[in-house]
Amino acid sequence: MPLADSLKGLYTIGYKIIDGIKTSVKVSLEDIQTAYQDVVNAIKKSEEAAKNANNAATTANEKAVLADTAAANANDTAEHPTYIGQDHYVYKWNKTAQAYDKTDIYTKGDAFSIKKVYASVANMEADKSNPDITEGDFVLVNTGDVEDPDNAKLYVKADGDFEFLVDMSGAIGFTGKTPQFSMGTVTTLEAGASATATVSSDGTDEGGNPKYKLNFAIPRGNPGAPFRVAGEYTTLEALKSAVPDGSAVDGFMAVGTEAPYDYYAWVNGDWANQGKIAGGGSGNVVVIPAAAMSLSDQATSDEIFNAFGGKDAFMDICQSIVNKDTVCVVVNIPEESGMKLVYIPVMAMATYTDANNANFMMAIITETTFQLVVTVTDGIATQSSQVLNHIYEAPSDGNVYGRKNKDWVKVPENSNVIILPKEILDLTGSSSSEEILAAFGGIDKYKDLLEKLSTNNCLVQIGEPSLGSLRHIYTLVEYAVNFASNKQSGALSLNIYNEEQQLRRLHFYSENNGTTARCGEASTFQLVRDTDVLTKTNTSSFTPTQPYHPATKKYVDDSIKESLYYVNNDKFLSYFITPAYRIDSDAEDSIIMCFNTIDNFKAFVDKAIDAGVTLVFINNNLNEKIYIRDYHVYRSNNNNRELSFIFNYSNNGESFQFITTRVFISYNASYGYKFVVKNLISSDNLTTITKKTAAEYEAIGSKDANTAYCVTD
Repeated sequence: MPLADSLKGLYTIGYKIIDGIKTSVKVSLEDIQTAYQDVVNAIKKSEEAAKNANNAATTANEKAVLADTAAANANDTAEHPTYIGQDHYVYKWNKTAQAYDKTDIYTKGDAFSIKKVYASVANMEADKSNPDITEGDFVLVNTGDVEDPDNAKLYVKADGDFEFLVDMSGAIGFTGKTPQFSMGTVTTLEAGASATATVSSDGTDEGGNPKYKLNFAIPRGNPGAPFRVAGEYTTLEALKSAVPDGSAVDGFMAVGTEAPYDYYAWVNGDWANQGKIAGGGSGNVVVIPAAAMSLSDQATSDEIFNAFGGKDAFMDICQSIVNKDTVCVVVNIPEESGMKLVYIPVMAMATYTDANNANFMMAIITETTFQLVVTVTDGIATQSSQVLNHIYEAPSDGNVYGRKNKDWVKVPENSNVIILPKEILDLTGSSSSEEILAAFGGIDKYKDLLEKLSTNNCLVQIGEPSLGSLRHIYTLVEYAVNFASNKQSGALSLNIYNEEQQLRRLHFYSENNGTTARCGEASTFQLVRDTDVLTKTNTSSFTPTQPYHPATKKYVDDSIKESLYYVNNDKFLSYFITPAYRIDSDAEDSIIMCFNTIDNFKAFVDKAIDAGVTLVFINNNLNEKIYIRDYHVYRSNNNNRELSFIFNYSNNGESFQFITTRVFISYNASYGYKFVVKNLISSDNLTTITKKTAAEYEAIGSKDANTAYCVTD
């Protein structure tokens, strides 16, 4: 890797304001870790650096003094942590004045919210100069299309521009409760790729606090170049005077009178400030104690706090990460060698709500990936950690490799795993013999396949073409094979399950003494999930919404019930079989006696017009029901209602009765109520009406009693 020209290679994924607390996520790449480790090595080789300096002896003495000063400053800082006062301002220890200074950092902000939603990224960029969108405001892109890669992207306004934070697809929002974070996946990308981070919902804990998974994709770093301090100057003017042209300088120039120094690099014909590197927990560096990497799964709350130097120290670390642009380092000093090892996490994140609620997360990549999450809720600390082993690419020597005991092992050539080419999925009953044999790699390979399948128990798969040492397995295959003893003719049947939830069934035949091949008519069956079908043992409700959806028995029964309008009444019968002409209050009373209430009468008319329901009168005293399906109903714009129907009733008592009446019931805002009942035929002794021609009537010798004869010609 060429000499770095910037110390500002930190990637800020984003930040948010939650209950007045600004929360940030920082990611540092592996090249920063390597460079910083080289800083430690460079300091250890101070004698060599001194030889390269013009004032070697003076520099060595100054560094010795600065080391003592840095140690004293570290102790002073540890004993006087930064804190948030009752007025919500941050107070920071002033080493010179030996007193706390009130900063201009005010921590009681607004709750997390999205300031504006844009229909596209282009619309958002065009609105960049909107004065209503201020620094730190969040905006969202909602294209309305879940397939659009720009949909649900969250941005933050920073330095006059919109910076992409995370894809919020499927995620739930922050609710004001204390969010609980845990590590999700950490994926290693190729060197030069862009680091990414996503937040995914993980439900809620017992207290209703939202839980989230943090997923990172981090590029593999190129080998780093050493960080070299080529000289030291008290001011920038002194540097420019001594070295007006820094093109030949191999390293950085330290400028300042005490640590942390500003480091300058020669960039584009001028000396450019690249930032600071500081130790001991001061300046831009937050030191994470090495004991935090050794916490056990059974660690108590006190043990977790003690690993960070106490509860106050832990909270100070969280606040420092949230409120500053910082680099986190983990310093480890092995007892056997005394050599200091410094690790820079590839991810460090914290939230701080108050003195009893905070979160801390970090991940360190060495030969493994170490992940640590500490959550403090109501003053009680819990932690989870894990070590992930890296999986490197298999050897690319043309052989097939598999994973065994955390390493790559070569798969023997006589393995009973057979991977068929994916091209056979394109074969159909109309495919030619040449096309079939070509899909299998030739006639000899096809015969070898039949022989191996007929003599061994094999696992058959279909895969993509080989990509170096990687092979993507497409699907597992069920098979049946028959290979003749002459090793020429045979048949092969395959059941293939594809990514479209289909079962593809293919039949291949070797014919003409093994010289040609034929594909039987291919069949495709659509597979469905059990959640997409109704089984005979189903006990869950289902409401059909499309014309050809199935309907359950319960749905049908409920629908039938809904199509009936019941009136429980033991008085209606006498009103419907007795002729009457009632108006106004008398008619109103009659309607109430039949329908129980006027509102019930109106409700039936409404349901009859809207849904065509059947009117059912129930007389529980006589254990009888009367269904009235044929009726006429009317409803006007001013809510006048009318109902008319033919009422049939029979009584098989001492004297049989068969009664048919016509019933008319109405409510009219202008003309009042009407309740009219008339017999279909009114007579004191007439029972039968019959139609005859004149000739037929003349031919009747004796006329029937109680019968009316109607001559029609």
